[in-house]
Amino acid sequence: LLPTNKVKLYTLSVTLGAISNIIANPMLILMFGAEGAAAATALSEIIVLFVQILSTKQDIPYRKLFFSEDWKYLIAAIAMGLILFPTNMFIGKSWIGLILASMGGFVIYIIIISLLGSEISRIFLIQTKEYFYKKGIKEPK
Repeated sequence: LLPTNKVKLYTLSVTLGAISNIIANPMLILMFGAEGAAAATALSEIIVLFVQILSTKQDIPYRKLFFSEDWKYLIAAIAMGLILFPTNMFIGKSWIGLILASMGGFVIYIIIISLLGSEISRIFLIQTKEYFYKKGIKEPK
C-alpha cells in the first residue's frame, strides 16, 4: 500500500489490527496465558492482512497468484503437518526441538512442492542454477 501511495488504507489496516489486539489481549491472556497473547497477535495480523488484501484487490491478481496451484501447497502443508506432529511429541518443548522441527518442516515442505512441480519451486531451481553459474561453480543445464 505504501509504494502505491495508499497511506490512508495502510494506516487504517494497522489501526484496526492494533485495536483488535487491544480488545482481544486481555480476554485471551486471562483465559490462556501466553498462548492467548500469541493468538490475539495472530488475530490482529490476520485482520491487517484481510484489510490490505481488500485494499489491493484491484491492483494484484490474487486469484491467479494464489489459487492456480493451491492444491499443491495444501497437500505439502498437510503432509508436513502429518509428519511433524508425531515427531514433535518425541522431540519435546525445547529450543533445540523447535529449531529441529522448523528445519525439518521446511525441508519436508520444499521437497513435496518440488516433487509436485509447483511454479515457485521451478523458479527457485532456475535462480539457484543461475547463481551457481555466475559464481563459476556449476554450469546450468
